[in-house]
Amino acid sequence: MWYVTIFIEVVRIKKSLILKAIIYILFGLGAIITIFIIRESIDDKLAFKFVIGYLSIVFLLALYFWFITILNMKELKWIEMRKKSLKFIGMFVTSSVLIIVLDYFFRPSKIDFIRTFSITLGTSFGMSFYDLKKR
Repeated sequence: MWYVTIFIEVVRIKKSLILKAIIYILFGLGAIITIFIIRESIDDKLAFKFVIGYLSIVFLLALYFWFITILNMKELKWIEMRKKSLKFIGMFVTSSVLIIVLDYFFRPSKIDFIRTFSITLGTSFGMSFYDLKKR
């Protein structure tokens, strides 16, 4: 009967992978449609609702990833959590300073701190804690 348990587990994993694939495909299609709507300046109520709905899904998906990462951080030992946190802080500070300095030299009239910090925050978080999403 052990083979039945293995089969059920494989089916459960495959369903999970299929669900993830569907979510990612819909996310990609939504991004393409949203870019098209914005680029072509389509001014329609349905298009506006689609873009708002898509942005809501993107926001909820980002919150989900943050939540899963934080939950998976609880499983880490203190030393591993400290290393990942220091890596995150170091990457965030270094990349922020680098981008601000480059902006200062190449386009001093267009320094945008919010843009810089949001990009470096997301990139640093993703690079530091990506492996926690898979646990």
